[in-house]
Amino acid sequence: MDLVDYFYDLFWSENIWLPKQYKWNDIESSDKLKKAKVKDLYMVPVLFLCICLARYIFEKFAASKFCLYLGIESPIRSRNFEDQKLTIKGRVYSQVALSTRETLLKKSTESCWRAFSYFILFGWGVMVVSESNWFWNNSTWLTDYKYHELTLLMKWYFFLEISFYLSLSVSQFTDTKRKDFYQMLIHHFVTLFLLIGSYITSMYRFAVVIMFIHDASDFWLETAKIAKYAKCDKVCNVCFGIFAIVFVFTRLIYYPIWVSYGYFVYNTYDTSIIQKGMVSMCFLILFLNFYWGYLVVSMLYRITVSGKKTKDSRSDNSDSDE
Repeated sequence: MDLVDYFYDLFWSENIWLPKQYKWNDIESSDKLKKAKVKDLYMVPVLFLCICLARYIFEKFAASKFCLYLGIESPIRSRNFEDQKLTIKGRVYSQVALSTRETLLKKSTESCWRAFSYFILFGWGVMVVSESNWFWNNSTWLTDYKYHELTLLMKWYFFLEISFYLSLSVSQFTDTKRKDFYQMLIHHFVTLFLLIGSYITSMYRFAVVIMFIHDASDFWLETAKIAKYAKCDKVCNVCFGIFAIVFVFTRLIYYPIWVSYGYFVYNTYDTSIIQKGMVSMCFLILFLNFYWGYLVVSMLYRITVSGKKTKDSRSDNSDSDE
């Protein structure tokens, strides 16, 4: 037991988690000030299971019907195969074409789920931001953060985001394989580290700002994908245009300039090991944002200058949706 206690105390050492100016009792909850409790993270695995179940029901009974209603199906291409023919709704499909159709339908339902989830998360973020008096003032995000309260909306914002990105980390291995598989996996693990770390160390406001600005654009991307699969090119281009504008402003301008300024200018603390790790992960997310930003600008160029249809070079690696 002594060895277990030693490693327990080492793991939760204040030198690892907190700046030198703070102790654990400085960020404990009281009757007047609600703070995060590590034990409350037990809700994460519960919500994770609920999200996985909700996704299964949503994709099977709602998204699939919605996609079929939109007429989403793969184009039937000429192939030199002597394979078995199948008749569906009066049409004859080869096994190869049927497999392609099912792949496209699977990608469509996945995009429906992500669009729905990002919409809910962004809406929740709007509620958190609306009740705050600090969001627009980056000098208040870190100053005296031991006095920052974790409101009920903020608390569930953390839980929902952590559980959702945990589910994405797992579903990465069963969803349609994408070109940026490893980049997305890294992004999800980094996001989990940042969310859990900021929750435990009481850096709530920075986490809320980063969550909010990163959720702002993803709904439009997934909606553009759905429109593309449904061959609604005008809707696709409009949604993708909105996505590109929001993405560039929030992730490539606001995040590296305004958010970084709020941290490096107003941070007067001797950062701990965990906090230094969190800052490094923020730079890694910025690097991924610039990588995806390059792909977004490339697609915008193809749409506006070359006049080509949108192709999801950011994600999908199948040729079935070109």
